[in-house]
Amino acid sequence: MEEMIIYGSVGLLCFAIILFYLRKLKKESLDSEHKIERAIEDGIHEPVSLYPYIDPNSCIRSGACVMACPEEEIIGIRNGRATLINASRCIGHGACFHACPVEAISLRIGTEKRGVDLPHVNYNFESNVHGIFIAGELGGMGLIKNSVEQGRQAADSIFKTIEKNHNADYDLLVIGAGPAGISASLEANKLGMKVITLEQDSLGGTVSNFPRAKIVMTAPMELPGYGKLKLFNTSKTELLALWTDLISKYNIKILEHKKVEHIKKENSNFKVETSSGDSYSAHRVLLAIGRRGTPRKLNVEGERLEKLLINCSNLN
Repeated sequence: MEEMIIYGSVGLLCFAIILFYLRKLKKESLDSEHKIERAIEDGIHEPVSLYPYIDPNSCIRSGACVMACPEEEIIGIRNGRATLINASRCIGHGACFHACPVEAISLRIGTEKRGVDLPHVNYNFESNVHGIFIAGELGGMGLIKNSVEQGRQAADSIFKTIEKNHNADYDLLVIGAGPAGISASLEANKLGMKVITLEQDSLGGTVSNFPRAKIVMTAPMELPGYGKLKLFNTSKTELLALWTDLISKYNIKILEHKKVEHIKKENSNFKVETSSGDSYSAHRVLLAIGRRGTPRKLNVEGERLEKLLINCSNLN
């Protein structure tokens, strides 16, 4: 009799635990469905760049990807499996990819509804136009850490192609001062190249438009001119400050608010023209412009501050 009571108690406890777990899964699933509905209404459900693709047949419902993601509500749990919620807000940390115990997540660009064709480059990052190189998000590398490494490697490859007797003003002109562009500029300077960088917006590219406290790095990386960067959970503000210090230290020439309009081939060199009418000649050009286009500005006082509150009732 006593054994039956013990077995019965254990059985009830197990039943209670299973019931609690099932209710928890149902609540998580409903919450995710509501969040997906809101994301669709807000236009942020579909990815715009690099994003995590989740294989539903491989997912074992561990939830490790949700816990690992430093962003908010990029991934949720629906029907016991991981699913994308606010995909367009993903900036490609890759933490979910590394956290998945069964490798059910891969990093992709584009979907059936919003496809993105990647430009073709060779192993040296050179495009089909001789002298034009591509690195960073435009080449499919959205992770900051990987974009930095790709920018460095692209600069190394470009250095080997520089002709000693060219008559351009610069050995290398980098278009875009995001992670890949800054890294390439630092590496080019380190190798002794005469380099200039043009950025249509502000230093940091897309990163400069993130919220101030946004976590942009979750793992250490190698940064040209600095070495091993051992910062974890690094915010946008911290990373921009580090880049600014390095650019100042090595006297890197980066011109902000210079939107490139045309790149023209001139013999073995290139003529790069901006929307403001400036032109620059360079022997080699590196495109590190990202994929997010040109952010729209309101042209109101204080909009470049890190925290901005606008009274929409005064806007027509």
